Amino acid sequence: MNSTAGTMEAVIEAINWGAGYQVGNLPLNRNPVDVLNLSLATKGSDGATCPSTLQQAINDAVARGVVVVAAAGNSDASIATSSPANCANVIVVTASTASGARASYSNWGTAATTSAWLVAAPGGSGDSMSTCGLDCNRGVISTINGDGLQAKSGTSMAAPHVAGVAALLKAVNRDLSPARIAQLIRGTSTPLTDSCPTAVCGSGIVNAGRAVAAARDNTPVAVADAVSTELSLRVLSGAGEAGSTAQVGAALSASATVSYSSLSYQWLRNGSPIGGATSQWYQLSGADYGTTIQVRVAAAIGASSRTSNPIKVTAKGYLSLMRPPAATGTYKVKKKLKASIGSWSPVTPSKATYQWYRGSKKIKKATKSTYKLTKSDRGKKIKVKVTVSATGYQTTSAYSSAHKIKR
Repeated sequence: MNSTAGTMEAVIEAINWGAGYQVGNLPLNRNPVDVLNLSLATKGSDGATCPSTLQQAINDAVARGVVVVAAAGNSDASIATSSPANCANVIVVTASTASGARASYSNWGTAATTSAWLVAAPGGSGDSMSTCGLDCNRGVISTINGDGLQAKSGTSMAAPHVAGVAALLKAVNRDLSPARIAQLIRGTSTPLTDSCPTAVCGSGIVNAGRAVAAARDNTPVAVADAVSTELSLRVLSGAGEAGSTAQVGAALSASATVSYSSLSYQWLRNGSPIGGATSQWYQLSGADYGTTIQVRVAAAIGASSRTSNPIKVTAKGYLSLMRPPAATGTYKVKKKLKASIGSWSPVTPSKATYQWYRGSKKIKKATKSTYKLTKSDRGKKIKVKVTVSATGYQTTSAYSSAHKIKR
């Protein structure tokens, strides 16, 4: 390892050596540690699960009474994606700000990680890469490579607060197990000021005074149940609840509430995301006819999500006439007229057929978009009927205005 990075193998060796196990040719550590602080994290896909070799090293250390503390990570993502935060038997530390709220960069827990020993500690109010002078109130005063101190932000700054409290508890009673120390720290913590759920940010912010007093007096403490982000969802159509079926053209809206965090939306067609359909509202299009529509709503923090009940689009929509068809050209015998389909909503028709009329009667074989006037049209009124269709919409027709042909 160097001052900024290293390998997982080196981390495992450090844990084993710190706990008093023989590591290769290194001299045996005859003064094993009571607490290990792991202000580090894997990156990328390597952090998808806790590596078995890392978990074994942690288990071996805990078996010797060593308390293992790990930073949650600084990616504003689930702790499940970062090791050692996603390992068992580890006190995982999220970061809080100077005001006692969750730090925006801090990783967080989910409903799937409620078994984690999760707690918060001051990590600084800047982003996870920010630094400032020693008089700065946004960061945590930390040692830096070489000599000196600097105010920094990150869960790597938060974790040592908890490791320090764990050491104090060991000083009070060396027989305390890692599990009991985790319970004391979490059970005496102070709630965050932004009401971050306990399964997301942890039981609260570490409180050294309360934890030491509870250890000294052997006070029973209880850790509050882990509560994840709560999310509710309804799909509305018009002024009421959407049913199990719908018609093309209907406007749907997702009515969602969340206890903590912001929300994102993704509408689904037959279970697959609809491109660009990421707002709270969605209007059923012709492409939806005969399919099943749902919306998935997710909380940005806490990884909580809900998918609505399926809505089957069983009825075709209606094309609305915005501007009638027109027959343009010179209304004289031997001149050609051309029909336009007019303007329709909510979509432009994909297909059109034509029928020209002389008065109220169809003109035989006059079924193209153009029509050449004949002697039979003299003194008669000519118009065109345009029949349009579009995928997912009912076929409908409209007439142009009738024009009298000069004799």
